[in-house]
Amino acid sequence: MKKKQFSKLLASSAILGGVLLSSNVFAVGTEAGTEITNTASVSFKRANGVEADPVTAQASFNVDEIININNTAPSSSTTINAGDMGAVINSYTVSNLGNASESITLSAIHSSSSDFTPTGKNIYYQRSNATSDTDKLDASDKRYTAGEEILLAKDEVLTVYVTYDIPETATNAETAIINLTVSSTTPGASSAILGDVLNDQGTVGSNNQVIDAIVIQGQAEANATFIVDIDINSLQVSINKVIVGDIANGIVTNSAGDSTNTSAFIPGAEVTYLVVVTVKNGTAAELTIVDTVPENMTYLGSSVKIKSEDGGIIDIATTDFSSFTRPIAGKFSEPTDKGTGDITVNFGDQADGDYAIVLTAIIDAE
Repeated sequence: MKKKQFSKLLASSAILGGVLLSSNVFAVGTEAGTEITNTASVSFKRANGVEADPVTAQASFNVDEIININNTAPSSSTTINAGDMGAVINSYTVSNLGNASESITLSAIHSSSSDFTPTGKNIYYQRSNATSDTDKLDASDKRYTAGEEILLAKDEVLTVYVTYDIPETATNAETAIINLTVSSTTPGASSAILGDVLNDQGTVGSNNQVIDAIVIQGQAEANATFIVDIDINSLQVSINKVIVGDIANGIVTNSAGDSTNTSAFIPGAEVTYLVVVTVKNGTAAELTIVDTVPENMTYLGSSVKIKSEDGGIIDIATTDFSSFTRPIAGKFSEPTDKGTGDITVNFGDQADGDYAIVLTAIIDAE
């Protein structure tokens, strides 16, 4: 190692040591690239007693750059609802604690350990010199473009927001962890470890001399959490009822005894009904579907079947009921008088999903 380089590293180490003893609240001391010159002189008299001109010597160096990017996650989880579009994670705080301007990039991902998968990610940022709505995401904040380099002045702070769309299938108390990574664009900084020296990668000094960069933190990660918090009043239960295929199943016969099938709604024809109940945003306790046999129709005994899709969907247009089964004894009732009464099915406590019954009744012929 050359002597000049060795002296420079000693100076760098001294700066780094001072940084480690200081608080990481503000950027450290003297700005990178500042030339510091120390002058020493000697005075003396000649043998004849005459004062000689002083002799001087100087030693100079440029203050090396310190790269120190800080990234602080929000102190609390962000409460959201299933189905929220553009849900905003509580803000991250990104700071340049080095002694020179630093160019950075941003990236965000959701952790593979998340309970659900958010989509539609966007990143926004607001500089510390913003004068309005500094505590929330608004139209004045800049949307970040992947690969964009943001130049942060010494001591400058960014407020960063990450937004995602939350799937409707997310359930109460589920979480998604969002990781924001801030990386210096100085070559080698993002992969460097504490104390690494990046030769000739610092800011050009005031005397146009290239300086080194010393890394405290060239890449900073911080995790924040979305948590689904469904208010009891946000529970949604909807019901849909259709005539399967929009047709009936009947037979017409002429006086000669000839017959043919018909889909017309005529006396004696069977009509099959499908009822689908959808539960969202919580658990519906004692979920019970009741279907009342309408006037002028007779319930076809033992025709009721059911299906549960916990967390799934039952197609209201389906005509395939091979996966439907008879209800469990004690959990349903059918009218003893097949012409009147209710068909009742108790599904118990059910979370988000679809729950269905299918049954058949006959249009009265007399």
